Amino acid sequence: MGVIADLFSKKNSCRLLVNLEGKLAEKYEWYREFLIHNHEALHIISDLERFQQGHEPFTLPAVKGQYDRLLDATTKLVSALNNLSGGKYDELPKVCRALHQQVEPHFSIDPPQRTNDLVLPMEELKAHMVGIAGSKAVNLATVGNVLGFLIPSGFVITANAFWSFLEQNNLYEPINEMLATVTPAEPAQLVSTAEVIQKRILESHVPTSLAEAIFNAYDDLEDKTRKEVLIAMRSTAVGEDTEASFAGQYSTVLNVGKKELLEAYKTVLASKYSPRAIRYRMRTGLDDRATPMCVAGITMVDAESSGVSYSRNPSMPTSSEMLVSAIWGLGEHLVSGQASSDTFHVDRKTLRITRKEINEKTHRIVPLKDGGTRLEVTPGTVSEVPAIDDKAVKSIAEYSLKLEKHFGSPQDVEWCIDHSGRLFVLQSRPLGLTQSRQQGVPREKDYPGHAVLLSKGKRASGGTVSGPVVLASSLRDASGLKDSILVAKTASPEYAKLADSVKGIITDLGSVASHLASVAREYGVPMIVNTSNATTTLSQGATITMVADTTTVYDGKILELAETSLLPKDKILESPVHQKMDAIMAKISTLNLTDQEASTFTPEHCKTIHDVIRYSHEMVVKEMFGLSRQTADSTKSVKMTASIPLALYFVDLGGGLKKNLTTCDDITPDDITCFPMKALWRGLSHPGISWAGAIDVNAKTMMALMTSGPPPQMASYAILSNEYLNLSIKFGYHYANIDILCADMPDDNYIFLQFGGGAGSYYGRSLRISFLSEVLQQLGFTLNMSGDLLEATVKGYDSLAMEDILDQLGRLLACSRLLDLAIPSQNQVGRMKESFLSGEYSFLQQARNPLPHFYTPTGDWTRIDEDGRTRCLQDGLGSGEGFSCTLKNIMGKMVGSRYQQFLDSIQAYHYFPLAILKESHLTAAFIKVTVTLEAGCLDRMGGLVFGLKNVSNYFVLSLDALENNVALFEFVKGRRLRQVVVGKNIRTGSKYVIAVQVTGATVKGFVNGEVVIRFDAEKSLEGYVGLWAKADSKVYFDDLTIQEGEKQHVAEF
Repeated sequence: MGVIADLFSKKNSCRLLVNLEGKLAEKYEWYREFLIHNHEALHIISDLERFQQGHEPFTLPAVKGQYDRLLDATTKLVSALNNLSGGKYDELPKVCRALHQQVEPHFSIDPPQRTNDLVLPMEELKAHMVGIAGSKAVNLATVGNVLGFLIPSGFVITANAFWSFLEQNNLYEPINEMLATVTPAEPAQLVSTAEVIQKRILESHVPTSLAEAIFNAYDDLEDKTRKEVLIAMRSTAVGEDTEASFAGQYSTVLNVGKKELLEAYKTVLASKYSPRAIRYRMRTGLDDRATPMCVAGITMVDAESSGVSYSRNPSMPTSSEMLVSAIWGLGEHLVSGQASSDTFHVDRKTLRITRKEINEKTHRIVPLKDGGTRLEVTPGTVSEVPAIDDKAVKSIAEYSLKLEKHFGSPQDVEWCIDHSGRLFVLQSRPLGLTQSRQQGVPREKDYPGHAVLLSKGKRASGGTVSGPVVLASSLRDASGLKDSILVAKTASPEYAKLADSVKGIITDLGSVASHLASVAREYGVPMIVNTSNATTTLSQGATITMVADTTTVYDGKILELAETSLLPKDKILESPVHQKMDAIMAKISTLNLTDQEASTFTPEHCKTIHDVIRYSHEMVVKEMFGLSRQTADSTKSVKMTASIPLALYFVDLGGGLKKNLTTCDDITPDDITCFPMKALWRGLSHPGISWAGAIDVNAKTMMALMTSGPPPQMASYAILSNEYLNLSIKFGYHYANIDILCADMPDDNYIFLQFGGGAGSYYGRSLRISFLSEVLQQLGFTLNMSGDLLEATVKGYDSLAMEDILDQLGRLLACSRLLDLAIPSQNQVGRMKESFLSGEYSFLQQARNPLPHFYTPTGDWTRIDEDGRTRCLQDGLGSGEGFSCTLKNIMGKMVGSRYQQFLDSIQAYHYFPLAILKESHLTAAFIKVTVTLEAGCLDRMGGLVFGLKNVSNYFVLSLDALENNVALFEFVKGRRLRQVVVGKNIRTGSKYVIAVQVTGATVKGFVNGEVVIRFDAEKSLEGYVGLWAKADSKVYFDDLTIQEGEKQHVAEF
């Protein structure tokens, strides 16, 4: 802020403090407008940060809508600043325009791969044409054109045709606009939007040139096959049949003749915008514009039998087993989850059939001569006969292994055999495999008090979970599904939209080869199929435990059976949309202007929109409260003399201070006549609050050292009248803006609080918000939280109640200083709230650190004495109710489910317990520690920290017993970067000596004396040494030793 005395000199005369008219009134109106847009801009940035750092699916058009609002709010607040200051900051609009030019391109997608061809025959497709024809068609063409396998003849209607269809029907922009409003949090709106889009597509006309190209391709296909050939119109969207499988999300129209071609084409196009397909794209982080719908017209095969082959058993991906599933008739009955198939287990090495599971196949789908299909009863003579013989099984297995070798990964192969015995490949796509996080496959056993309800069926996706039963027949929408187990008659792909809500799936019918089974494996959801009677055996609402690995369902929740399947980390975090989001947020939320006294605190150095807001806020405060050296305004402000270290400057609009005070008077708290300010000050100056620090002195000293230097001077500013207060108050690194009206009419009274910022980590700031929200709710506030930004409002109280609330609010603001650096875990929040409400405000000065030689900013670290030695334990399993196997209630009682879900995400994927060895700042050393990874369901990781500059910037060499690897991570501004990963078998419960040799910018990593990692950093690795864990990991540490030359030091726990 500069030298306050220079800015607040008395000049040559004493003037009355009260400001009743003149420029102040005009400035205040612009100031109020600035605050409105400033609040809005900060709220939007917090929403965008929640998208970026959280778990919730989003679309790029939705982000664009938020960004447009942000740009508008920022432009308006800059305009308000310039109007208030007389145009002093005319560089800022230019900065905003320049930033917009940098951000805007990220909302576009790479130009689609274009071709002049609207339709291409399968024979002309090449491997590089995925962007034109989609992976499904290109892969199938490769199977026939390159590998020489028998495939049906056909053609593909290209992505260029899709764009042409949308553009000529004026659908492109309207669809983008409608998708921008869609969010998974509002499923009804998603469904209605999807219906509108699909209706518009189906009612549109196929452009003449495209229709002619489709009919010409059909005529050519007739020449190659037979007159009036019937074909299947199948989706082959760009992005389909890749890592994001889209299994069962799009439509296929079977047995289509020439007259039905165009309607069938539109049907497949419209399926791109079904609710489940939209949800799936959002969940996997794919932009709608990057997934144009291509359609393959494939000759129908009059199949005697059909099926699916997995070149590896998806339930046991490390085994030497593959699966072949088969049914009578067309394969649609199988993949749609309506039928139970024959399943053949085949040894990959010998192609020997090791096991057969032959089911009754009561129905089959057959093509009709004149088009369309019919579901008919399978003749009794063949319904229980295997759909294929052993020779066919072997041939299918051979094909599948060759396809795996060619495409370089395990394959999901659809096939059929016609009535003359010819084997056709219909599709080959990557088989999505997930590693089950489990401690060995359990054996079926009895548990006293827990009856076995089901013990048959097939495992489609492994794992063990408990929860209440939700029968699909009683399902109306997705509400109330969270943490439930879905029980359905069939494995319909329609249930794929629920995969991110349910804990498990059980079906009467269906196959491990169904589309829904693929999605369940993709999402890590345990699934049992083909139980025959789950829907009649399991009751709505009953709590059950399902062990998918043994296909057993028990009554009740079996506590000794740990849940072994977790929702995998969202694909959106590594998706193209999220990569764009990171690039966009780099120009929006990163704050570079942190030191307002620096020479770089100028408009020219605003590199992000947040910088513009930060700079503008500082300037508007200076302009409004007389801090600008350049101002010619006559606004009179004065600093109050008080006993607490808070520099508070007042601008009196009349009635806020005693009458007749001048700029020459010393102002004290006794001079305050503003009712809300008097009440708030009473709390701020409460004798029970120590302004020497609300946190432990040693921890405070360490945190100041480990962050960015000493806190900035606490300068706060207030506009006040007898009943109104607008206060911008700063406590070191965080701020609070408060707007208060306390008049005679209770209906008019309100308190609005906005609280944000801080010097701690994102997790630490979120924990402080958690504490504040607990207390504020108790005081009667309604809350709105997003990330580390808190907004709280009280309305309608009489003046007596307002006085008490403001007193308590003052105490809360005073004692929450620097808490973001000191709260170790969510467990502390509840105790802190109770301490505050009981009048104890130094609640973190208690001796809480069980490791006196370490700083422990996060985690639950304890000393363990056993067998005459002292060990260090970080037990993440105790960091929250149910934390080890479910994210529910991970943060304890919070305000609002949406915010709890956000903190769940932060805790699950950004919570890293850290213990920093005091006085361990090193430049070059050999450091080692013995690590034992004892337990952990979400994670089982522990490591050695080095090169620590502060709590957000350091390196760690870690072991992972779930992923079986050794990794070198670098934390940069709190964001974890994976620099090196080496696969290594890490056994739970075994001791490992991990070590690092640090020399300058080079590090070598060791495990049990073996060099496993070498890495050259961009700068010196000097810094502090410490211990590290992740999420719910339970880790023991022993013998932390530092060797500097001839000097050796063993740390004391």
